[in-house]
Amino acid sequence: KRGADEPALVASVPPDPEKVLLSQERIERGLRVLRNLGWACREIIRMRIGEGLRYRQIAERLDRTEESVRSHMYKCLKRAKQILDAGDRRNGGSAPEAGER
Repeated sequence: KRGADEPALVASVPPDPEKVLLSQERIERGLRVLRNLGWACREIIRMRIGEGLRYRQIAERLDRTEESVRSHMYKCLKRAKQILDAGDRRNGGSAPEAGER
């Protein structure tokens, strides 16, 4: 029996190389999208997704109306999809995995 201050032993399972590669590709795609979006889009997405803020909170921080932030987010996501689609076409039309979009 182990003592209270001894760490539990956890079996180390090596990561699946295919999953690691897919994860890296998703990160690269996300970074490419962010690099191609304007500052306002990056900030709204960062606050909404990265910080988990509500539209009202983002609006307060940016001194905008909530409706303006919602509208801008919609346009940002539409633009992000266009960037992703253009990248997919350039890379041989690779289809995203099920549930990725």
